[in-house]
Amino acid sequence: GVYAACFAVILYLFNPEILAHSHYAVTDLILTLFISLTFFLFILWKGKFTAQRIIILGICIGCALSAKVSAIPFLVLAFLFLLLFDLFKRRNIRHWLTQKKIISAVSLVISISLTLWATYFFTFESAFGEGFTPHNPIVKKIITIPGIQYLLADPIPLGGYIRTIKQVVIYNYSQKYSKQAFLLGKVYPQGVWFFYPIAFLLKTPLPMLVFGILSSIYVKKKEYRYFFLPILAIFLSAMMSTPNLGGRYILPVYPLLIVYISQLALPSIQFRKKNILLILLLAWYVAGTLSVYPHFLSFMNEITGSNI
Repeated sequence: GVYAACFAVILYLFNPEILAHSHYAVTDLILTLFISLTFFLFILWKGKFTAQRIIILGICIGCALSAKVSAIPFLVLAFLFLLLFDLFKRRNIRHWLTQKKIISAVSLVISISLTLWATYFFTFESAFGEGFTPHNPIVKKIITIPGIQYLLADPIPLGGYIRTIKQVVIYNYSQKYSKQAFLLGKVYPQGVWFFYPIAFLLKTPLPMLVFGILSSIYVKKKEYRYFFLPILAIFLSAMMSTPNLGGRYILPVYPLLIVYISQLALPSIQFRKKNILLILLLAWYVAGTLSVYPHFLSFMNEITGSNI
C-alpha cells in the first residue's frame, strides 16, 4: 500500500545507521541491499516461483555473496530457518519435497554460481595455493588429504572466492590476530557474543524500537512474521563471529525490520489513537536523527543519556 510504502521510505531515509555507513566506499550497504532484496523477494514469491523469478533470486544471492563473505552464514542460517519453519507447518517431508522443488533448488544454485563467478570475470584460480609454503608442517599434513593437492595447485572456477573464505576463517578463528572488543566502557580480550544485541539496542532510535513492539502486537498476518527469521539469522551469525567489528555487520537487519514495521501504516490495522501516536513517534524519529547531523556514525539513542 501507498501509506506503508511512504512510511517505510521515511524510516529508511532517516535511519542514522543507514546514513552513517552510506558515507563510506565499503561493501556493507551493497550487502544490505542484496540481502534485503533476497529475502523480500523470497517471502513475496514464496510458493509461486517461476523460472524467471528463480534466476532473479539467484542473481540477488550471488551479488550478496560477492559483496561480503559474511553473507554466507547470513544466507545459510536464514534459509535453513525458513525451510524448517515451512517444513514444520507441513509436517510431511514426503509431500513437501517435490520434484518441482528439487529442480527449482538446482536451478537456483546454478544461477547463484554463475552470478558469483561472473563477478570474478569467469577466471580460474588456485583455491588454496597462494600463501602456503610446501615446507610448513601443517601444509605437509593437509596435502595428504585426497583432493587437497589438486586444490592447492590447480586453478578452478571460483578459486579466488574460496581463497577469500579461507583468509576470513583464518583471521576470525586464529589466535595469531588480536581481536579486542570495546563495549560499555570495558575492553575485552576478544569479541563477546552479546556485543551486537547491545549495539543494536543502543544505536537504533527509540521510536523505531517502539514501532517494532507495536508491529509485533498489531500486525497479525502470518506472512509478515517470516521477516523475523532472516533477522534472527543475521543476529545469530554475527554473535557467533569472533571479532566485534561494529553495527555495520548487522546493517541488513534494518531494511527487513522497516518493511515489517511499515505495515502499521495500513488502514486495516487499527488501535486507539493510532494516527496521533504514529505521527508523534515519526516526528521524534526524524528530529532525533537530524539533531546529530552530520555525525551519524556516533549516534546513540536516549537510553545512553546523549545523542552524541
